[in-house]
Amino acid sequence: MSSDYDVYTNELNKQREFCAMSTYRNISFATAGSVVDVLEHGSNVVVRGKATRELVGRVTTLDQPLERYLFLPKRHNDVFAQFAEAMWVLAGRNDISWLARYLPRAPD
Repeated sequence: MSSDYDVYTNELNKQREFCAMSTYRNISFATAGSVVDVLEHGSNVVVRGKATRELVGRVTTLDQPLERYLFLPKRHNDVFAQFAEAMWVLAGRNDISWLARYLPRAPD
């Protein structure tokens, strides 16, 4: 009978074969491709009492790193909200009320 350690080790070895390095054109393709990879090849884990999936040792390379805007259909990204959030983080702010003007779901 296999121990939990053996099962984990086998899963990890399968991931290592798959995850060595992934190359995408930009962050949009990397995000979409990585979600598929996690769903198809990720290991089941429990984090803070919740089931999720992970890829261990994943390295992602972007061919066009200056194409930084994340555009995924149905994600409803707002470039101004992303910029406001980046400035909010860089300024070291912690007042959600300021950020909520640009990103209404921030308090969630």
